[in-house]
Amino acid sequence: SPVCSNMRTMAAILAGGRSSRMGRSKALLPCGQGTLVDRMLSIVRATPVEEILISGTVPGYASVADVVPVLGPLGGIHSILEKVGGESGPLQILFVPVDMPNLTPAVLERLLSADEKGANEVVRYAMFELPVVIRANPGVRRYLAERVQGGPDGSLSLRDFYRSFKTLALSGDIPSWLFLNTNTPQEWQGFSHGRRDR
Repeated sequence: SPVCSNMRTMAAILAGGRSSRMGRSKALLPCGQGTLVDRMLSIVRATPVEEILISGTVPGYASVADVVPVLGPLGGIHSILEKVGGESGPLQILFVPVDMPNLTPAVLERLLSADEKGANEVVRYAMFELPVVIRANPGVRRYLAERVQGGPDGSLSLRDFYRSFKTLALSGDIPSWLFLNTNTPQEWQGFSHGRRDR
């Protein structure tokens, strides 16, 4: 169950990358009866989130364009926080990359429910930078706005972001194949041929 009864929970699929190693939009790769972004939407819909947004420009889908293009995951995270605004009360957002097709609802739900007291700004798996749950508080918003605009030091590293905020890093025996990234045609082919639909 989501943290704190008054905490709203949303999700965003990060699909704004250049896909330069793949050579085409990863979000629109054919997957089952639809596209990769369709697959990720169906996985996230099976979790207790109230709304799902797509970060990045994905033709044919309602999506949130990056405020500043091509800044990687933090640019997409910032754009989603800008879109949802800060006046809607306590909010946590589950950020899921579009290119992790083996993720399961259970893996994502564990992130959503791990910090029941809401003591952390970031909840993630210790061995993986994404997916992640981020509390959309003023400090997080300010940090991202400063980085996206290039100051104070312009760092757009997820690691630096996580080090700057109170983070709960979950450990445990979770199979690494669940976090497979499909960044290249070879990785995509490996996923497509050995796909584990669960």
